[in-house]
Amino acid sequence: MEKPDHGDSGDDDMNMNARHNMDRLFHVLAQELGKLSDEELEQVLAGNGRLQFVGVQQSRPKRGRVSTPDGEGGAGDAALDDLKTRLQASASRDEAAHLLENPPTRLKKADLVQLARLLNVRVTSRDTVEAIKEKIIKKVVAGPQNLFAGVELK
Repeated sequence: MEKPDHGDSGDDDMNMNARHNMDRLFHVLAQELGKLSDEELEQVLAGNGRLQFVGVQQSRPKRGRVSTPDGEGGAGDAALDDLKTRLQASASRDEAAHLLENPPTRLKKADLVQLARLLNVRVTSRDTVEAIKEKIIKKVVAGPQNLFAGVELK
């Protein structure tokens, strides 16, 4: 005996497809969350961090740097993360400028652009290296984490 056709088999196929896509999405998300350190995961859960989509290059990479290991071409991701942390801890414009002028590894413009993005600093393709450095310095020294730097609270 055949099932009567109620015209909703297309809906069932769409629901199954959507369910399959959601399963795949959650699987990929779980894998990526598993790559985070405990500290990074805690920051995300506390609302002090966010996840960001970064597309994977299928063809040859663009002219800019795409996640190179340390010592290859420009600064690596680890070096940029370290520099970001040191910049955020800087107490003055001079200290931040010194960190950018004398980094452990040579910074190319693409590295500075990536560092700016890590710090949520808006840069444009027309910004010069010096302009990017100035924007970074303004952000880290005048940012909320340094709002009360040097102020003694009683």
